[in-house]
Amino acid sequence: MKVLIVDDNVAIQEIVSEILKTEGNVVEAVGNGKDAFNKIRQFRPELVLLDINLPDMDGWTILRKMKEDGLTQGLKVLMFTADTDIGSEIFGLQDVVDGYIRKPFKGNELIERIKSISADDQSSDPKGKFKFKSLFGKKDEKSSTPVYRKLNLKSGKAYIVMEKKPQRVYEGFVVEINEGKSGMVVTSDHPKSIREKWELEKTPIIWLTSRTGKAYIDPAKLGSITSYISQFIENSKNSLILIDGLEVLTLNNEFNQVLKMINQIDDLLVENNATLLISLNSQVLDQKDLALMQRNKEILDFMSD
Repeated sequence: MKVLIVDDNVAIQEIVSEILKTEGNVVEAVGNGKDAFNKIRQFRPELVLLDINLPDMDGWTILRKMKEDGLTQGLKVLMFTADTDIGSEIFGLQDVVDGYIRKPFKGNELIERIKSISADDQSSDPKGKFKFKSLFGKKDEKSSTPVYRKLNLKSGKAYIVMEKKPQRVYEGFVVEINEGKSGMVVTSDHPKSIREKWELEKTPIIWLTSRTGKAYIDPAKLGSITSYISQFIENSKNSLILIDGLEVLTLNNEFNQVLKMINQIDDLLVENNATLLISLNSQVLDQKDLALMQRNKEILDFMSD
């Protein structure tokens, strides 16, 4: 395989090159975005290992320009990142990012990650969409592949999925993503645990927490949360938003403010062919607030499961 490494750290270039060459790969390396574009055109790699933090432009900017110039066609891209919490930077790039590997990493981790990406090609269905693989979820008797339960969602609708713990809502979300939806998760759980459990590697996850960072949002900042979600809906085709953190939002804000935020997002769904999933344990709201939250929403009740 022809592999291009794009990383400004010369030591990483050398180490990764050596690892890949021992596996029989042909390897080239560059240290900035400008050289990356030239090398991709000349070298025609099959795989690009792209660092997010580069001196002249970040990896996301490089990837967007590559996509605009048609350089991502038939190309695998593995992002090098110091943080697994990928947020809004991936908007519009889910279809060209094949995975991430977090720095620092071991040589065997990199090789296994590359092998996993290559295996995805062989496991794609005739329509070119990848089959979903995981160690979690219900499994049928004849296969180790999980069988997640579909929620039969319709575009342009907002759904409240009522259950004690968010399980069915994620199952339905994963099925839709696997069938081609562009998804985003807004959650109070750590993004790493969500990615590992549900294999949502390409899905942007916004973490509701008081920590500071690109993919973190203070749950008290409803305006910022609304802006992120609205931007994603308006810039993604057939988008699906999962809000798993409504309880945290209501604890950090007045209920009427949270309701207003949900209604603002709801207004965007029809015109953008989008869908909204809200995970909710009905026991955390009083009857009046629950009724207001459910108004004009489709209700999927799994509280007795």
